[in-house]
Amino acid sequence: MPSSWEPDQRLLDEVAAALRPSQAVPESLVTAAKAAWTWRTVDEELAALAYDSVLEAAGTRSAHAPGSTSTLVFDAPGLVVSIEVGAGLLRGQLAPVRRATVVVVTADGGTTGVRDLGHGAFTATDLADGPVRLRIVDDAQRTVLTPWFRVPAA
Repeated sequence: MPSSWEPDQRLLDEVAAALRPSQAVPESLVTAAKAAWTWRTVDEELAALAYDSVLEAAGTRSAHAPGSTSTLVFDAPGLVVSIEVGAGLLRGQLAPVRRATVVVVTADGGTTGVRDLGHGAFTATDLADGPVRLRIVDDAQRTVLTPWFRVPAA
């Protein structure tokens, strides 16, 4: 004769099976998640995403072809950062134009400097596939940090 707990035990076994991960979480995703939640940027001003050409294309149901560039615009008080992101590279412009140090920050905390083209324009090449963000420090030592965005593989 079955126990009165048997249906409950079967349900618990099914729930446990459903909650078991089917595969390991990729280490790159774990690293990116940890970097996104770190407190080391608590004193930096965060820019907000104001425009994303990929999201706009999705809203109009037009295709965003792999290998094409996308445009992102970030807003912070007194600063607009416009960037074009392509395979392994990005090009950007600060507005209003100002002298600033722009650094690409990777998910593992590494940094890559960018080439200053003058007049608030900058470029970075040979970037690895994955999430990055920009840290911008102007002459007044004000630091602005963009949200994470992805650079596609070259």
